[in-house]
Amino acid sequence: MGALFSSPPATAPNVDLVRYTGFDTPAKQRLWCCIYAFPHIWMPKSHHTVRALYKWDNDAKEMRLRNTSLEGPTDSPRVHTIFGSAWVDPNYQTNAKLLVEFDFARYLLGIGINIVPNIAPAHYWILMVADDYRYAVVSSPCRSSLFILSSTPQFARADLEVILYKLKMEHGFTVHQLRRLYKYELPTEGEEQAQEIEVSE
Repeated sequence: MGALFSSPPATAPNVDLVRYTGFDTPAKQRLWCCIYAFPHIWMPKSHHTVRALYKWDNDAKEMRLRNTSLEGPTDSPRVHTIFGSAWVDPNYQTNAKLLVEFDFARYLLGIGINIVPNIAPAHYWILMVADDYRYAVVSSPCRSSLFILSSTPQFARADLEVILYKLKMEHGFTVHQLRRLYKYELPTEGEEQAQEIEVSE
């Protein structure tokens, strides 16, 4: 899906996972807004306003993740949540190539999919990250997934144009399948940022 090149996409040259997860901030975590993404089985077209709360587990050297998406009208949406963790892939000498594992069993049943597959850890490759970590682009070696993340609900058009250009010209993606996921800013944005993921300190 979405590939122009046969070789895997290049990843970001330097990724500081402490900054990527917001561990260097007072909140010790970062709330990423998924602005655009390729369609996915765990993210039906009816889902929107997708967010990912990341926290760094300094003992395990892993990222703890909590992804949420909304379904339905803005005044009374249904909230879907999935938890996971990610760690640096030991097969590579870079922090930009990770493996990620989610609790798909509970999540898929919650969105009405009764057949739960046995899912192995998936590749989580960070292709781009802004110098100030205001955005990041995540995919996989085969380009079957693509996520454009922003540290705020507002996403600059100039940043998007640069990202789309690099995805096509430098990373070999076709981007026509990208779907906008973040439709509006919720009044509970600050509350979600304040909620913590339990990790060892």
